[in-house]
Amino acid sequence: RTCYDGIITRVPDVIAAAQVRKSLLGDGTFLIGAAGRLDRQKAYHHLIEAARLVCLACPGARFAIAGEGPLRPELETLIRRFDLGARVILCGFMPDVGTFLGALDLFVCSSLWEGLPIAVVEAMLLGKPVVATNVGGMSEIVRCAEGGCLVPPGDPQALAESLLEAIRSAPALASTAPLRIRHAAAIADPLLNATRLDDLMASARIHCSAGASRAF
Repeated sequence: RTCYDGIITRVPDVIAAAQVRKSLLGDGTFLIGAAGRLDRQKAYHHLIEAARLVCLACPGARFAIAGEGPLRPELETLIRRFDLGARVILCGFMPDVGTFLGALDLFVCSSLWEGLPIAVVEAMLLGKPVVATNVGGMSEIVRCAEGGCLVPPGDPQALAESLLEAIRSAPALASTAPLRIRHAAAIADPLLNATRLDDLMASARIHCSAGASRAF
């Protein structure tokens, strides 16, 4: 049985989110963000490669990655190599992820493997469209009919194409925000998931007790 994480979303401070957006967007027109540790799992090198392709086709696109980790020097080198210093920002650790997510136009997850990333669910709870790699339980939360998009992992070209399509479809994606919110809320409902976990543990205890009685 599957028991999802229960997530309580705090509504971001509108003023704080607007300030973060302004600082990250600069003279751009569309802000794409990711959040997570800077390590191999998150495949941010693929995201930066995709960002290069996106920015060639859409100069107003800007990318922001919130998080810290051992691959920061490598990612900084890649950003310099692609001359993306003004378009891709490594934000470092951000204590208020909700405000960061509230500042975005779109959330992207480029991971090579995952369970079900909390940041993806949090972004959807705020109505943000999501482009993500089809790994782990991602297909259970990100649905095309609700303005989401899944791409193969390890494919910067496919990632870039989906991001460009999302930018072009921004007005239509905005209209599907309520669908994303409802779906994410159902997946991450704290009370429902706590109840499911309690029921599962109770069932396991009954099963173990019955097995022990038969063995005795």
